[in-house]
Formats: sequence, structure tokens, C-alpha cells
Amino acid sequence: MSIIRGQVGASGNPVLGHGFSSERTGTGTYTVTFDSAFKELPVIVATALATSSGQDRIVTLYSTSREGFSITTRKAKTSDRENTAFNFEASDDYTCEDC
Repeated sequence: MSIIRGQVGASGNPVLGHGFSSERTGTGTYTVTFDSAFKELPVIVATALATSSGQDRIVTLYSTSREGFSITTRKAKTSDRENTAFNFEASDDYTCEDC
């Protein structure tokens, strides 16, 4: 089982966490690469951080793999891409003791 958690700044730099690198590849578009690939395809959850304006943001994951993922961040009201910090967690622990 592996878990990687982190925070990526609006500029694309890693802010919190370890075991990954990140970069902004375009307006509101980011790539996160894990230092070591997961054994299985991980489940990835991401959440945009609130901005000073208080406007809601949307994150969309795509191109997920054992090696990393790409994400876009957008304004909820207009769907325009915008550089926004986000948190994520990636895990390949599919165990469910109570399922």
C-alpha cells in the first residue's frame, strides 16, 4: 500500500508533502509526477484551495497513471481555466475490511 499526499501552489511548485514533483504546464493546467510509480493504478482525490476572492473552483483529473496525473483548475461560475493551488491524495490501498 502506498499513499502520497501533497499541495501544489498556483505557480505549479510543490508546497506540502513529498514523493512527487509538479509543474504548471499552462493556465490552470498542472502535471504531478510521483517519484516512484505505484504498484497499482492509484485512486486520486483532489480539491482546489479557496482563493482570496472566495469564488468556487473546479478541479478535473485526467491522464491518471501509476506514474502521476494531470489536472485542470477552473472558475466554477465561468469554467475559465485559472491558476489555483490544490491538495491531492493518491492511494493504491483498495482494502475494505467492512465491505
